[in-house]
Amino acid sequence: MSTTLEQVRQAERKVVEAALLSHLICEFATDLRLKGWKLRPDILMHLDRATEVAFERVPEDAKLRLAHEMQDKGEQLLRELRADDVQEALLALCFFILKLVDEGLIDDAFIQPVMVAMYLTEDAKANGSEWKWREDVVRRAVGALLVRANFLGLYVKPPAIPLASSLAL
Repeated sequence: MSTTLEQVRQAERKVVEAALLSHLICEFATDLRLKGWKLRPDILMHLDRATEVAFERVPEDAKLRLAHEMQDKGEQLLRELRADDVQEALLALCFFILKLVDEGLIDDAFIQPVMVAMYLTEDAKANGSEWKWREDVVRRAVGALLVRANFLGLYVKPPAIPLASSLAL
């Protein structure tokens, strides 16, 4: 049985995980907009709102700590991308988000970052798209992001614990 402290920590991890994806896409999208790339402004507004929603039920005394944790883990994931091209890095992040959905590591597949990731990846794959990306670079970056996220304790399924009755000798 889980202790109360373990339950609180797991709930806090879920908050960080939920807010982190929106935060990361916003970081990249802001960089791309500064470089002249066009992105609908309502997308950033919805992503900002999704980050806020993740923190709504968090007690006031824990919000700042969890926001710092989200920022720290986000910076570590961003460093993992090490992309020469910001567009490729954003696309790798989007494919990473979709991989989390495919593997069942995100509880709700209809959250805003997932929708934005789907929109951006479909746009990148479309014929005549303005996106210029190398599939092998993006694929490696997605794998590296998943490994780094697991090292950070993010997006992992708790191990299945066998029932005591199944351990009978």
